This record gives sequence, C-alpha cells and structure tokens, in this order.
Amino acid sequence: MEGIEVQMKNRIAPFAGLAACGIFYIAMILTMIPFVGEQGESFSFLNHFISELGNPTYSEYHYIFNNGIIIAGVGFGIFAYCMGGLIQSKLAWASIWIGMIASVLCSGVGIVPAHYGELHLVVAVSFFSLMTLAMTMYSYSILNDKSKAFPNYIAFYGFGAMISFILLMIAPKELIAVQNEQKELFERPDFWLVTIAEWLVFFFLTTWVIVVSVYLLIKQNRKI
Repeated sequence: MEGIEVQMKNRIAPFAGLAACGIFYIAMILTMIPFVGEQGESFSFLNHFISELGNPTYSEYHYIFNNGIIIAGVGFGIFAYCMGGLIQSKLAWASIWIGMIASVLCSGVGIVPAHYGELHLVVAVSFFSLMTLAMTMYSYSILNDKSKAFPNYIAFYGFGAMISFILLMIAPKELIAVQNEQKELFERPDFWLVTIAEWLVFFFLTTWVIVVSVYLLIKQNRKI
C-alpha cells in the first residue's frame, strides 16, 4: 500500500506544482499589465513589491491577483503533500510539513492583502521564510538521499532561494517606512534592492517547483 501511495503522489505532484505556478503567473501578469501605482507609474520588477499588485488602494485588478494567490496556495499545499515519501528521511518529512504550512500562508497573502499593513507583512514574511526553509531542507535531503530519487542539480538549484532570501534579509529597508508614511508622495528609486531581492526569492521558489514537476513528469513517461 505504501508503494502505491508514493506512486500516486508521484503522479499528482507535478500537475499540482505546475498548476499552482501557472495560476500564480497568470494572475500576476493580468494584474501587472494594467497596473497604475500610487504615483501613476507602471509596475516594475526593479522597484515594486509583489504584494503591491494586490493592494486594492491603487491596483485596479487586485482581486485577480489576490484570488490567484489563494488558489495557488492550495496547489502548493497539494504539491508539498505529494512530495512526502519520495525521500525517506526525517528532514525531508519535516520540510513537507513546513511546506504545507507555508502554502496556507501563501493563500493568506491573498486573503489579507497589502492594505492590511502589519498583518499582511507578518503573513507575507512568514510565507517567504517558511517556504524558503522548506525548500532548503528538502534540497539538502536530496543531496543526502541514497536512493537518488532526484538528481543533485535540483538540490543546488533549490539553494538559490536560500541565497536570495539572505540577500532580502540584509537589504536596506529604511525606505519601506518612508513609503508607508509618504504614500503617493513617495519617490520610488529606479533600483530598489529589497524589491529586487524579493522577486529573486519568488523566482527561485516557483521555478524550483516547476523544475521538480517537469523532472517527475519526464520520469513518469520513461516508465510508461
């Protein structure tokens, strides 16, 4: 029974992962294209936070982004659950539970969007922190897995989220308080390190899921 359960998880995981990332990306793009910010500016990866897409104060299609995140969070939760058992180690199992908690927080980012202020910040930071931790732990488990369920390059790619998260943590954040105080009067820098670092974390978190999902699909097709 255990072998059958692992096989089922193997089949479901890639579809859940690709669906979650696809929904997230589509919702993001649909919100980003018509976006007009507090200063009447277009959206830029170089100086806008991801959560600004879901701020109903000035993001016209915020509901697309927020609903997309909620649905994507469910997909990530299914993906995380289905990764359980593919690697038999306590560290891998711990990362699965952390990943499922992080997935709930992902949906929470859409339920409590940016205009909720500190509450949103707590949910968003918790999501990024726990999801990065889960991915780092699982990537480390891949390197130590004697069964070699995944190739080592997937583990090394997963460490990209951890490196980006460290950059996010050490990036200067003084301007965030200025932005919260000045709002529409805030002069946004052309290149804002903290927003760029946040996008890097997001990039590695989601593309790692895609890489793992594609690998599992290829592995399944080879067995057919």
